Amino acid sequence: MWKSLYTRVFTIRNTEWLILFVLAVTVIGMPLSRFMMSFGTVGIPIAWIISGNYAYKWNNLKQNKFLWPIMGIFVLHLLWIWRTPNSGHAVTEVVDMLPLLFFPFVIGSLRLSHKQINGIFNIFVIAVIISTLISLCVYLGIYVPRKKPVANYRDISIFVSHIRLGVMCVMSVFYIIYTWYDNRKELKMWQKIALAAIIAWLLYFTTLIQAATSWVAAIVAVGVLILAKRNSFKRWQFYGLLTVMVGFAVVAALYVRSVYTDMHQIRDTATELPKLTQQGNPYTHYLKSETTEKGYYVYRYICNKELKSEWNKRSRICIDSVDRMGQPIRNTLMRYLTSKGLPKDSCGVWQLTDEEIAGIEKGYASCINIEKSGIYRRVYEVIWEIENYLRYNDANGKSVSMRIEFFKTGLHIVKKHLWLGSGPGSAKEAFAQAYEETNSNLELENRFMAHNQYLTFVISLGLIGFVLVLICMFAPLFMVKSSNFLLVTFCTIMFVSMLDEDTLTRQLGCIMFGLFYAMTLLLTKNSAAQQPEK
Repeated sequence: MWKSLYTRVFTIRNTEWLILFVLAVTVIGMPLSRFMMSFGTVGIPIAWIISGNYAYKWNNLKQNKFLWPIMGIFVLHLLWIWRTPNSGHAVTEVVDMLPLLFFPFVIGSLRLSHKQINGIFNIFVIAVIISTLISLCVYLGIYVPRKKPVANYRDISIFVSHIRLGVMCVMSVFYIIYTWYDNRKELKMWQKIALAAIIAWLLYFTTLIQAATSWVAAIVAVGVLILAKRNSFKRWQFYGLLTVMVGFAVVAALYVRSVYTDMHQIRDTATELPKLTQQGNPYTHYLKSETTEKGYYVYRYICNKELKSEWNKRSRICIDSVDRMGQPIRNTLMRYLTSKGLPKDSCGVWQLTDEEIAGIEKGYASCINIEKSGIYRRVYEVIWEIENYLRYNDANGKSVSMRIEFFKTGLHIVKKHLWLGSGPGSAKEAFAQAYEETNSNLELENRFMAHNQYLTFVISLGLIGFVLVLICMFAPLFMVKSSNFLLVTFCTIMFVSMLDEDTLTRQLGCIMFGLFYAMTLLLTKNSAAQQPEK
């Protein structure tokens, strides 16, 4: 009786729906819940085991060999454990990479239909939209998270890092475009308007959180897609699109140049500097310093006595303390006043609005954080960070220049273990030691790992392992013998984002890569099989 009941419950059809349920929970958890992601990682192999039908699954897996190389990334890290001095750290990292094994294996063992795969993507997009709307509520102050204080735009993403949420936003945009084109004849006008509004919102949200990585990934994805699908275009269409892309690159370069020019246009042209404030206190002018903010010199028109007394009247954060980004608030205040062309004295402090005082407390060091768009702010910050780093060799608290330090330190580690690496899970200890050996200026709380997955591969597996991993990453694209809109854009976005994040050292990154890579490959195979033979 029990055997008969088991056979009825775990038919092939019920097996797929059980696993689809776990996949749905997983993709909902990606932008919304770490617990749901963990449930998916643990639940997917359990659902696969208890559902039986192993012969059926094995036959499917043999037909989907293009998914095997993805699992090979996990296997390579498992084989390299012997290189890691601390076996505990090695096991922890390899366990975190289990999604690279589980999801391609399970998805490859089933015959998921086009409709089922699209259903999982639809659920993912809805979850991403919900996450962005919750972040908007945090930004507007409608919802105030208790566990995670909001210091700046990055912190409004309370479930995952703003970089990963930005990447999920652009992935969702490309999926919506794909769905729109695929169903263009059936969609009603109101549905098209709704999809256009969602696309506009997701793109705007990436500018709100200043997710520069997602912007770059999206632009590169469009360029790669045009090249990959060039045979689908007429000659004039292809060259027209290339011209648009080149034109866009030129406009972007001119925009960056205009921001740079705006930064360095000296607006403070006074030849004689006042010695006293309006209250009769002496000014300090550091004439040798050429540091500017929006064309005004930062270290001129300074009266520390008035700055301290008046600021402490207007803010609950003492001027000798730090802002919510951990920066000395005196420096933040001085830069902000400078950006508005105001003196660093009582008059300057009292010309600030309550909104600006709140912004300075959050760590806004320039009026552009309130007055300018997210893209302008991010470009401005990157230029300022790089210049400040080159001038003072201080990368602390600055994301771009800190990444330069991470990369330099990572190269120092690579030189010591060039061919076979130092093993998976060893990067944290290797970086801690390398920072000491190189006498890094980074403070202890800012000493992180590479923030570049490719460099992390070389550190962990050496050049030999790095080449093998690259083969595993790119082999499926050649094995599937076809290309698909989603496959091309997904791969490009993931591969580009790995330049800015240690994607596969975290559970979320491994799930995104293992699950979406497998599903887009399967979708590509199904689409190719449905096309009539020529």
